[in-house]
Amino acid sequence: LVVVYVAAHGEQLQSGELPAIWASDSDAICDLDALLVKPLDMMKGGKIKVWFVIDTCRENRSINTWTGLAEGNAYRRLLWMSQTDFQLLLACDRGRAASDQHSMTKELISALRDPHNDLEAVCKKAQASVQEQSRGRQRPWISSRGDFSGIFPPAAAGFGAGAAAAAA
Repeated sequence: LVVVYVAAHGEQLQSGELPAIWASDSDAICDLDALLVKPLDMMKGGKIKVWFVIDTCRENRSINTWTGLAEGNAYRRLLWMSQTDFQLLLACDRGRAASDQHSMTKELISALRDPHNDLEAVCKKAQASVQEQSRGRQRPWISSRGDFSGIFPPAAAGFGAGAAAAAA
């Protein structure tokens, strides 16, 4: 299991499925699709599970719907057979802003503390909490390819069933 956690300033680009991110003290933009998704998707030699948590805005005023260019990207990806499974948890819909008042990171940590939550349950609980607290104005977005049920956070993270077993 590969875990990628990003909390940064972000903006949804016209192309790509993930937002681009940048630091507040830099003008350099990092395209997460190019940096992480494409290389992981191209890996060969065995099955990999990648859990992405991206707590950033996806705002872009020129995108009218959250689906954007997904159809074109989906067609290109049909041509490649990948063994990598992905689960993405994004702080908000494509083209929208994420609020600091309804922190997905806070809700994610809360869900991770329950040793009975696998990664799928963690994502769904964090998603539901943020959507409820924001009264539907912020809707975290989950997308996955592959099955992430039955995968519990590792003990090294200090959360979940792995941590409870290590403490016993």
